[in-house]
Amino acid sequence: MSREPLPCGKIGGETLMVDFPDWEPYYMGILRSFGYSRRKDEESAALLDALLPHPRLPWEALWDLIHGRTVYILGAHERIESDISDIRHRCLSGIIMAADGASSALRGSGLEPHLILSDLDGRPEDLLYWNRRGVPVVIHAHGDNADRIRALAPSFAYSMGTTQSRPFGGLHNHGGFTDGDRCVFLADHFGAGRIVLCGFDYTEVGKYSFTTDPTTKLRKLRWAQRLISEFEVEYY
Repeated sequence: MSREPLPCGKIGGETLMVDFPDWEPYYMGILRSFGYSRRKDEESAALLDALLPHPRLPWEALWDLIHGRTVYILGAHERIESDISDIRHRCLSGIIMAADGASSALRGSGLEPHLILSDLDGRPEDLLYWNRRGVPVVIHAHGDNADRIRALAPSFAYSMGTTQSRPFGGLHNHGGFTDGDRCVFLADHFGAGRIVLCGFDYTEVGKYSFTTDPTTKLRKLRWAQRLISEFEVEYY
């Protein structure tokens, strides 16, 4: 089985590889749009790489988990509760990938995630609950979450670190901006056979976003919608 890099969607109408030069123009647009600091992104990434324990989740494990499978990506809108219930009752086969706060909706639902993507904005107790049950967490570094990385990253076992800037050390960049669209990038990158979005809404801030700045969150959701629109996805 080849371990060569996999295609990562069709940004701009072209099938691209997950090389940072392909992602960088979108990253620079995000920095300009929000006034974010690339230097702070890279400082947080260095902190994450230093603090996230070893051994970490290897590339091959994500390939084996995702390749050719149906991936249900769980978002933050409150209807994720009914989507989770329906998936469980119908015994649908596939990989459950939770975007950050959706991990809280899963607790007590009878449905367990296979993978969580988080910038640590979600409830720490829920993220750590799943990780201690053996669920890997792909932890993302950006300029605003250095304090959470410092406090929480050392507690996550067998997980992976990502950056939205140029990857280095043990960090990866599969593309994407928000937790939800980064799930799509990652699923596509590792060859998902089908990507189904559950609990996604780009017009209002979701119950499980746990944000304190709904205005900025809505702007982020518009970016997420723009990025996700370049992929072949289905909505549950």
